[in-house]
Amino acid sequence: MHMYDLIMKLQRNIPPQIERQQPVLFEDAHGRVAPFHIEFINCREAFEAVIEVRFRHVPGLRKFKAGEYVMQESHTNREINLAAPWDSVFLPGRKVNMSMVFKKTKIPHSICPGCHSDHDGHNDSGIECPNCGLWYQRIVELPTLAPRVTIRPGKRKRPSSSDHGNRQGANAVDDEIQQFKRVRVIEPEHAQGNTVDQECSDTDMGESYYIPQHARGQIGLILGEGNDEISTCNKAREAGGIKKGKATGRTRRPRAKKPELEPSDGGEEVGELSESEKEEFFNHVTIKPL
Repeated sequence: MHMYDLIMKLQRNIPPQIERQQPVLFEDAHGRVAPFHIEFINCREAFEAVIEVRFRHVPGLRKFKAGEYVMQESHTNREINLAAPWDSVFLPGRKVNMSMVFKKTKIPHSICPGCHSDHDGHNDSGIECPNCGLWYQRIVELPTLAPRVTIRPGKRKRPSSSDHGNRQGANAVDDEIQQFKRVRVIEPEHAQGNTVDQECSDTDMGESYYIPQHARGQIGLILGEGNDEISTCNKAREAGGIKKGKATGRTRRPRAKKPELEPSDGGEEVGELSESEKEEFFNHVTIKPL
């Protein structure tokens, strides 16, 4: 606050006879345009101090402090790196836009992420919704290998009431897309339909687990403490509570009452399992990336 007051005082007291360069035009995530002169806001710390004060009583302060925003040059949409030398970041007369960053999944390209209205706009460089006026840009995030996930009945922690209350408290202060004028929406690649999520349902607990696939769209399923292994292809289809698709595998040790999955070097299709076989399957399943 002290730095902001000092900057504003200096700018107000500039004698009119002093010739200054063209100001930088800065548009924040709420669409507010504020010109400033690089003679006075001459470093990143001063610039961020001004932004923090401007967001003090409007949505976005938490996201700004968390670094969940992006700066772009207006005419080219080139992303600006605030860590670069200051003289190369803001040039006289340059217009800079600020957008808040949100991570969302499964939002169709024809749907505005703010008002959810349907329109025909599709432009990777940015779209302005004709209904609510929100400017948004979509970025597809490339997938990474998922960590190993183990599912065992009776050993999963159920959310307690205190955990639920903590999540509610965190969500209560979360900023929403509708509160801004400019946003960038980051979507994982599988949300665009390039990969297939696998679903694993535990019949005893009544819960579902979604394990994202990695770049090749495959995961490995290990049955019963590493006894059997099958690989599902990325064109899996649902059969009851599990996925059905091409499968190959090898038996490491025999195990009684295992599901009737027939490994084959040729990749035969796995048929639909009975309810008892599904229950046996999900009681002895470990999931890991291939």
